[in-house]
Amino acid sequence: MHKIISTLILILGCSIFMWGHGDLEKRIIAKTKAIAQTPNNATLYLERGFLYYQHEEWDNALADYLQAKALGFQEKILHYRMAETYLELYLFKSGLICTQQYLTQDSVDVKIHKLRGELFQKSRAYDKAITSFEYVIKHSIDLTPENYVTLAEVYLAKGPAYREAVLEVIERGLNQLGKHVYVLQEQKLNYLKKFKLVKKAIEQYDVIIHQNNRKEGWYYRKANYLYQQKKCKPAKTYAEKAKQAFESLKPHQQKTKAMIQLLADIHTLLQKLENQ
Repeated sequence: MHKIISTLILILGCSIFMWGHGDLEKRIIAKTKAIAQTPNNATLYLERGFLYYQHEEWDNALADYLQAKALGFQEKILHYRMAETYLELYLFKSGLICTQQYLTQDSVDVKIHKLRGELFQKSRAYDKAITSFEYVIKHSIDLTPENYVTLAEVYLAKGPAYREAVLEVIERGLNQLGKHVYVLQEQKLNYLKKFKLVKKAIEQYDVIIHQNNRKEGWYYRKANYLYQQKKCKPAKTYAEKAKQAFESLKPHQQKTKAMIQLLADIHTLLQKLENQ
């Protein structure tokens, strides 16, 4: 646990420090001048490489990391930085080699397992990606909805046979993080619709509507989904609820661009339903 916390502090602290001191291009210039004065300083190459990475100059970042390595820099942070840069360069095999080198120094760090999962996912080694992401979920001290969303995406990539696994992961996230996590509830709805589980999708709309104070948008979405499923009577009921919820809003809330569009969409849907 101490290793995990120490590594996270090192990586996140470095990022915050870098971003907190002015423009990236100016800092790259300043670091270049420092390298010119001490060209054998491997740490300076590591630091400039990360600046290049933040500036999305992946090739320059990698060149600096390789130079730091050639100058004898051996700490695990270099392996991590190289791996995340290889990910951006779509050199997934090289990235995985770097993560393996990191693991020889620290095999329990959650962050490196997450990066390995991303590399495996991009290289379509889905089973290995699942193993890595499951490790993150099991050992992370600060789980986020993203952890579960990402794992579900990997199962989805494996094919239609894994749709139950996809839904299980999202449900697991809701059980772990709480039923009011909007990102996971919406993702669950999206998957139910994608898998054509119509009855469950309709029920999921109700869950989300119940959890939201502002219901007009979700009433409309449910109405539109019901209309798409040729369930016109309930669709009309929810379209009318959407209109009523809209009309109950304060005038300034009704006048935003998004809300004006919503009202237009509600009227359009009601017109379609009237013509059925």
